[in-house]
Amino acid sequence: MQGLNEREEDKLNGALMENLTDKIIISYDGENIKNHQMDIDDFIQSVSGAVDLLKVIADELNLPEDSIQIKIAPLKAGSLEAVIYLLAGGIATYVGTNFADGMGIGETFKQWGREFAGFLGLKRDNKIDSTNLAQKSTEVNTIQGKLLQNKSAHQAVNEIVKCMNNDAETIKVELPDQNISENFVRTNINNLVSNPFVEPLDKADESVQDKNMQLYLEKVGIVGTKWTFYEKISDKKIKRIDADVLDNQLLKDARNSSLEQEYKNVPLFCKVRIKIHKKAGAKKASPAEYYIIECRKDEPLLLFPD
Repeated sequence: MQGLNEREEDKLNGALMENLTDKIIISYDGENIKNHQMDIDDFIQSVSGAVDLLKVIADELNLPEDSIQIKIAPLKAGSLEAVIYLLAGGIATYVGTNFADGMGIGETFKQWGREFAGFLGLKRDNKIDSTNLAQKSTEVNTIQGKLLQNKSAHQAVNEIVKCMNNDAETIKVELPDQNISENFVRTNINNLVSNPFVEPLDKADESVQDKNMQLYLEKVGIVGTKWTFYEKISDKKIKRIDADVLDNQLLKDARNSSLEQEYKNVPLFCKVRIKIHKKAGAKKASPAEYYIIECRKDEPLLLFPD
């Protein structure tokens, strides 16, 4: 199994993929949701928390980041549910290194989703605090015990269920391929958000930087204020940037002219606010968010007085 050539690795990847996928459906319900209302930030935070918890579990299962993929399917019309796919990627190398004949990896992969639902259920059904953390960690399976003692896992659960303080009254987690289903309601929330550590859970960090940038316009948003810009050096695009335009004059100009054609290949001098957010427990920061504060095509000295 070790020392696979590229063709052998591709063949093994194909053979394994059917058994190395799983699906988690997270559904949200409540009176407001029945009326098609749920705060988008609550929804994003909950789904992001689910992804964070899955990454923590993957680490405890020794599934390396370069051998797994987590993908979120688009929302269906009229639905408030997130469908998360757990996928293998380049898994053949991992199999060859860790399993003598490739057997067992399929079960490990399915266990990934089961541990996710299981940890949520464990916190729902138990009031975990500093007095019983050590004891409870010995009463459950090895992975669940490690998760109980991992602050990042508890923080991720907090992110998942915070929406039940607002529009969501219930959350349902399903693994349809494994016939697993767990339900969570508002009356569970005290257990779910319990912190068994003496010190508080880590807080999210956010850095904000204002920067003068020379950008080029690629696409004006059809609706809203999200436009696409890019940086370039020697006529080569080096970075594409999706940014929220907060410059009222630029937005007004876009309504009154064909800005994409008028500004094509024209350097724009912009004041840009860059926000970088790192959630508690996350190993990496989220992608940077860009905001165009001011942007002109013919006023570099005004915007860049230095």
